Amino acid sequence: MTSSPHAESELRSFGQIIAEIRQRAGRTPRKYDKKVDRVRMGFVRKLFDRKLAKQSRESELLITEGSIVWGSLVQANADMFEFGTENLPGNMLYSNDRRMDNQPEILAECSSNLFSIKGESVGDPELQAFADSLANEVDRDGGMKVPPSLSNGIPCIFADIEFERKHLPNNCLGDRIMPILTHPSTDSIMVLPHWHWT
Repeated sequence: MTSSPHAESELRSFGQIIAEIRQRAGRTPRKYDKKVDRVRMGFVRKLFDRKLAKQSRESELLITEGSIVWGSLVQANADMFEFGTENLPGNMLYSNDRRMDNQPEILAECSSNLFSIKGESVGDPELQAFADSLANEVDRDGGMKVPPSLSNGIPCIFADIEFERKHLPNNCLGDRIMPILTHPSTDSIMVLPHWHWT
């Protein structure tokens, strides 16, 4: 039986939980097993979705050298919320600022606020870029900085992601908040495989 970070936070702080996850995953460089750690993409999607194909190629970098931080789901292909076999894309928010360790609910609230303006005309040029990007699920605009007014002044990044089903508890998306891997040399991110945190 798996438990979620959100459920565990009722007993321990999010800061304690992410510290334990980092300890369980180990220090860098971590071991990389291509068979289980790599984010897989179908051949056709690799041809037409080069940005997420880059994430697949950078799985090793993220696993071995990546920083573990909280990420918050903004949106995902609806099929990712049910058991299936195909890996599918979405968007997440994250911050490398350690102040977010104890308060990922700021990420979750910001994610909700961004999703609420998807496809809308909002009149604010900065926010309009997110509204347009969320509505356009083909082009990839990940790597955008979130307006500080939405995230309590803590720097946050809006990112594209390919969800690897075998890295998720129960093979599908559940909680909005989950640990992810980031690296300063790339805008690619990936979900930390669940055996490090469930």
